[in-house]
Amino acid sequence: LGSRTPVPEGAIDPPEEQVPPNSTFSPNTTTPFPPFVTLPPSTSTGNTGQPTNPPRQVIPTPNVTNITTTIPPVTPSILTTYNNCSELEQDLLEAARFFADTLIDHYAEKWFQWGEPDTELFLGDDTFSEEDDDGIQNQAGSGGELEDDTLVTDEDNYFETNNQEFGVEEPDVVKSNGRHIFAAYGKDLVILDATDISVVARITIPALQTMSGSDLNDLEGRYGIDCDSSISSMLLIDQMLTVISSHWCESSFRHHNDDDDDDAVISDNPTTRTLVYDVSNPAVPALLSNSRMSGRYVSARAVESVVHLMTNTHVNVRDGLSKHLSPTKFFTSREWKYREEAHEEAARRIPTFVSQLLEGLLRNGIQCTDILHLSMLQSSNDNLEFASNNTCVFQSLSIVQTFDVRTPLSIEATAVFFPRSDWSVYSSHSRMVLAAKGWSKDERTGEFHQETYLIGFQTDQGETKPVSVGSVRGYVVNQFAMDHQEKDSVDYLRVATSSIDSNSGDLTNKISVLKFPDVNSDDHVMDIVGQLEGIGNTEEIYSVRFSGDRGFIVTFRITDPLHTLDLSDPTNPRMVGELEIPGFSSYIHEISNDLILGVGQHADPQTGAQEGLQVSLFDISDFANPRRIHNYLAEDMEHVYSSSSVQYDHKAFRFLDDSNTLILPVQIVSWDNKRNAFFENVVEVVGGFFGAVADFVTGRQEDVFQERTEHEYVGPFDGFHVYRIDPVQGIERLFTISHASESEMDDACWSPHHLKPRSLVFDNGNDLVTLKGHTVVSHDMDLQRANAPRRNLDSDVWPEHCYSYC
Repeated sequence: LGSRTPVPEGAIDPPEEQVPPNSTFSPNTTTPFPPFVTLPPSTSTGNTGQPTNPPRQVIPTPNVTNITTTIPPVTPSILTTYNNCSELEQDLLEAARFFADTLIDHYAEKWFQWGEPDTELFLGDDTFSEEDDDGIQNQAGSGGELEDDTLVTDEDNYFETNNQEFGVEEPDVVKSNGRHIFAAYGKDLVILDATDISVVARITIPALQTMSGSDLNDLEGRYGIDCDSSISSMLLIDQMLTVISSHWCESSFRHHNDDDDDDAVISDNPTTRTLVYDVSNPAVPALLSNSRMSGRYVSARAVESVVHLMTNTHVNVRDGLSKHLSPTKFFTSREWKYREEAHEEAARRIPTFVSQLLEGLLRNGIQCTDILHLSMLQSSNDNLEFASNNTCVFQSLSIVQTFDVRTPLSIEATAVFFPRSDWSVYSSHSRMVLAAKGWSKDERTGEFHQETYLIGFQTDQGETKPVSVGSVRGYVVNQFAMDHQEKDSVDYLRVATSSIDSNSGDLTNKISVLKFPDVNSDDHVMDIVGQLEGIGNTEEIYSVRFSGDRGFIVTFRITDPLHTLDLSDPTNPRMVGELEIPGFSSYIHEISNDLILGVGQHADPQTGAQEGLQVSLFDISDFANPRRIHNYLAEDMEHVYSSSSVQYDHKAFRFLDDSNTLILPVQIVSWDNKRNAFFENVVEVVGGFFGAVADFVTGRQEDVFQERTEHEYVGPFDGFHVYRIDPVQGIERLFTISHASESEMDDACWSPHHLKPRSLVFDNGNDLVTLKGHTVVSHDMDLQRANAPRRNLDSDVWPEHCYSYC
């Protein structure tokens, strides 16, 4: 393309690139380039009982081309749904025009003045991989007599999911009613007897059917496309088991699917399906409903019998629009020429793109009248803010679908377009909040900041009704960073966020308290009524826990400050205590008013390097002076590293209140720090251990002898550790449960499926059942030994191909 420098004023262009007489742009003037699509503003009046849309005003965006848009920032006006598809189409056209204008402007400025940028940054590649199914096959054979499988109480048993909020059931890959265990294993639902872990039934999700009715097995045979399905999660309500399954093919599927062409804006890949079973007779589960939902499964919540299920549908902005506007598509070295040709190309493509988007929504069962009004999801409509952060206002469609398991075919949906797919969800008994990542602009300094935009839903009337909007500076780390509290008949939302300073790069953390507006009022804004700033600045938030009028935040950089918060006054949250210790806690759990447990990593106090799994017990009886009274390192040998999935998955945590017993999934690997290599084939010999060391870089093996130290050799371990927690005696490891031997992990043939680590306790705290990897194990808690043969889920169904253990 030659030089990409801008045309200097007064320069004479070559004849083939002279400015046409009727051109709307001149490189020798500062006249703003006008938008190429002019659309009337939407005049939607919204739905009865919800805020109406005021007349939209054109919002100027101060930049070199003075681009404008009628799509509003986050305001209560976005809480209404569209009355029809024509209204939605007009806003999509406007949003697509604005996105194209900002993208072209950004390319023109960066490409021709500063050379070629990273084009991938601006093409909006945000693809997923998942898919869909029709029907169910039962491999358990004929059932027997109907047995009494009523729910066993959890008073002296611990088999329920470790939920964040009391009364709000979270989905999980393992559920139990006290008599039977329901486990997701790839595309199989495995039902086990809780007493002897025998397999009662095993149900497989069959091949996916596409929208056009093509069987995926046939597609795989004809085109060699890799398609698959799996159970993502489950909800157990009374005797109704809701199985949430995900189905997908590799991205090449869309090129062969009759429903999609090469530039498909929305495909039926991935797809989520909900299957509701009556499991009163677990040997023969009765399928009550089979519903298909568009998009990738994200999460779900259930309050009593009402399920709120969230999916995310990717809009292929990259193939449909963005890549066609890249300067690499235009054979010119002149900025003004690129601008003109790119705008012409955008004007030609946008109507088709929007039309395909609408067709894709309808084809996937998404109604225009279920979609909330579009929002810029930012406080300023500055075009460089919008384009340079790789966002498009409609790149991701998040859908909340609500149904009662007693009538699962009656589904209500609410959908909202987000610029990104990485949003969080929090739910209490009556409120649900979607937290989406966006940007805000400081009008005083002109700096851009990370901002979380909140959409609040009312959920206690058996529906999902959008009722409020709000925003806080920074991003939330996970669902535990949000909490709903009712105090003095007023509803509040507490939010912990971290943000990165655009200049220094430093982290700043804060607590924001927002007031939910009364659902019967005309106010629909969640106003910030209290804030606490300066919590462990320059350190990253690793865990958050709200508990009534108290809060706990763990931040980490080199040491681990535990911050205690007084939240009794929503308008004046205060940090009252701080404790610095080596390492950090990724998950914190309140076990009494005076004690909290932390699960995380020990770290080098000088470098902050993580050194292995650490369990800490904190005394918070003096709230202003928290103390760590005990800690336990899973392994403290130099060549050993340990971790637990509890560090990122709170549902893997199990604590037995009546016996102060902690059950953690643990993974341990061993290596030689000096050689930067893993030990293999280690055997115990007189005076030490003998084995082979394989170098990571060269792969060369060397026989070595390791002298015995005060610690015994710790080889690879995958299983559970069981601890006794005592505020006086400390933390004691009672026994371990292995789910695979070292030789099995190295040499055995396994399927590609995995059991997420979970532990359940039955028989009044005597029987412990653990699931991890590919096996299920049952232990007697008192005798600390197995009380049933280990159940290998790959023994009955031998895999077609062998896979490694992990």
